[in-house]
Amino acid sequence: MKRVFQKEFEDFSDELDGFISGFSHSGIQFGKANRNTIKLFKLNETTVNIKSFKVPNIFNQIAYRFFRKSKAQRSFEYANNLKSLGIGT
Repeated sequence: MKRVFQKEFEDFSDELDGFISGFSHSGIQFGKANRNTIKLFKLNETTVNIKSFKVPNIFNQIAYRFFRKSKAQRSFEYANNLKSLGIGT
């Protein structure tokens, strides 16, 4: 699994890895999860959210593997674009 962190969270990579590995049994679920799940975790005085995507069907797996950026990568990039415009995300 490829991991990329915002610069301000690089020092907390071990804690964030723990949140990811314990995702199924820890954290507070945010919203109703029909396809993807977002959970909130407390990191010192900051609340971080982590999103888990459902496994795509075989056709989309091929598309994501060879032709498109993954949903996770696109979400990360869109969030960075919003932050650069001064929109909190």
